[in-house]
Amino acid sequence: VPVPTMSPRELSKEISRLEKLVGELESQVASEEAELKEIEYRLANVDPTADIFALTQDHAATQEHLAGAMSAWEETSHKLEELSAQRG
Repeated sequence: VPVPTMSPRELSKEISRLEKLVGELESQVASEEAELKEIEYRLANVDPTADIFALTQDHAATQEHLAGAMSAWEETSHKLEELSAQRG
């Protein structure tokens, strides 16, 4: 896919925007991973009064969120690499 030509200033602004977005996505991935570990711990050490169905639903939803965040991170990181290579 050809990337539209940007002026050096536009390129720098876009690189800065993508760097910020990559950082935000990294934080989101870390947060989702921590939440997933917490749910897995609760499932492994289940309280007799716990709602297992709700925990498994939370686990599935968190896995889905984590997959989405990781996909967005990979895509954004790739774009950042391409733009950084253009800048030289």
